[in-house]
Amino acid sequence: MRILIVGAGIVGTNLAQELSQEGHDIAIIDEDTEKIRRISDTLDVMSVRGNACLPSVLVKAGIRNMQMVIAVTNKDEINLMVCFLAAKFKIQKRFARLRSMEFTGVDQIFPPEELFIDHAINPGGRGGEGRSFIGFNFRMMELQGALGLAQLAKLDDIIAFQKKNNARMKAALEKIPGITFRNQLDEDGDSATFLAFFLRDVEQTKAVQAALQDNGAGAVYFADNTWHYYPKWEHLLKGSTLSSTGWPFSSQDGRRRVVYDQQALPKSAEILDRTLVYQVPVILSEDRLAQIKAAAAVAAAV
Repeated sequence: MRILIVGAGIVGTNLAQELSQEGHDIAIIDEDTEKIRRISDTLDVMSVRGNACLPSVLVKAGIRNMQMVIAVTNKDEINLMVCFLAAKFKIQKRFARLRSMEFTGVDQIFPPEELFIDHAINPGGRGGEGRSFIGFNFRMMELQGALGLAQLAKLDDIIAFQKKNNARMKAALEKIPGITFRNQLDEDGDSATFLAFFLRDVEQTKAVQAALQDNGAGAVYFADNTWHYYPKWEHLLKGSTLSSTGWPFSSQDGRRRVVYDQQALPKSAEILDRTLVYQVPVILSEDRLAQIKAAAAVAAAV
């Protein structure tokens, strides 16, 4: 694939390195002479010094032949302008790094479909701006978005490390009274990205989480999750949609078709109310594992 990267900082340079090693045809633009020199000396990519907001610089970098543009400078306005120009050059896939939520939050001037961006890459927390309407999933974490594109080539190694660390973390938690783990129907097919475990009831779950948190090894209490747990999905609860007719929540005659009830799935809620989750790291140091073990020992006594 022919890919144009704008921004030769840490993210842009890592992207250029990883994607070029995968066999993609890469060009990169930056105004910093030293950054461009360093890339020219170390990477097998086309490097162009200049202002990427100028069409002439994009043309020099070969944008007419590109299949994807990834704008990851440290300035939102540059990344937005690059994606706007890329759309004018009819580039189908456009990624932009956006730090500010003013462009994509609830009170933004431009709706997402007018920003000429396929995906906004967020350096901070995912979902911090909420969901404005059904179908909304506009942000992704910077690591998941930008570097994630480049790390697909390492996926097999990543999963192998995660499976190993998942087992080590699971062993550290097993002595907590009443703890149970998910029943894996396909152990070999598990990516081991997350380690979910269940306690006996809500009271124990909250007490265990507090003990883990106080000892530097807090997990995610799933009932408080605002991104993956439907009772927290404000766009569904409010029936928010971009459709002028209210579809799919309302029919053309204005009658409500679908109502999302936060209490509609009590059995599922009961399970998730006593669920804690760890994200399994690719690299788990002995010091970090020891900290989890120590925290789990305290949690076992609550």
